[in-house]
Amino acid sequence: MQMSVRHARDAEQETTAAQYPLLRLFKVAAQFASTPAETVQGSWQPAAPATVGDFSAVAYFFGRDLQAAIGVPDGLIVGSYGNTPISTWRSSEALAGDRIVRTWWERQRRAQPPPRPHRQPSAGYNGMIAPLAPYAVRGFLWYQGEADATEAPDLSRHYAAQFIGLISEWRTLFDTGRTLPFYWVQLAGYGRAAPRDWTGVREQQTRALALPATGQAIALDLGDATNIHPRDKQAVGARLARLALHREYGRDLVDTGPIPTRS
Repeated sequence: MQMSVRHARDAEQETTAAQYPLLRLFKVAAQFASTPAETVQGSWQPAAPATVGDFSAVAYFFGRDLQAAIGVPDGLIVGSYGNTPISTWRSSEALAGDRIVRTWWERQRRAQPPPRPHRQPSAGYNGMIAPLAPYAVRGFLWYQGEADATEAPDLSRHYAAQFIGLISEWRTLFDTGRTLPFYWVQLAGYGRAAPRDWTGVREQQTRALALPATGQAIALDLGDATNIHPRDKQAVGARLARLALHREYGRDLVDTGPIPTRS
């Protein structure tokens, strides 16, 4: 999610063509904290050549397609940071009773060198998500899972439980009296899976579709065998936008491919 437009496919053309004054962008400055912060650093900017280069490519292409279709002002807030496990983005209260995450974290603390701030449980939630509430938001986009696929197998197998917990926590944090839509990108194809459990994490992500008002954009075919961050973020954003346009705005279009009903 952090990968910027300047690193996406056709970056120069996309940046030059970014003339969308009704699409506004807010990039949360990276900060990690042990307790919930009260403020974040950043400012609203129009989508223009001078601003989109450093903005999340997935979020920008999603917002561009959505705003063009609905024709009203649209705002995107991005709080993201690469190489983070999902536990970085969950609350301390929720993780307090999570034995698997606690065990993993204790191993990390004894490791040398010690884990960096962005890999500590709840650090991103405290620094970059919690201080945004109760800002009025319409829904969430999520693109993460690579870090958990590279850790111990018990973490990758635990991803669905964590992900379902995170969705519920964020919905509660930004409570508006309705179940806010939560859409995510299933992990893209990349190289040879071993020793990464990418297939397992993809399966875990799909299990979260059991929650209401959720949707999954498949990116397996958009991957790059030699690049963990495939550059075709235009297609990723378009698939997320189709989910929102169909499910939130009632547009008559196909928003997902076939989904198996049993294994």
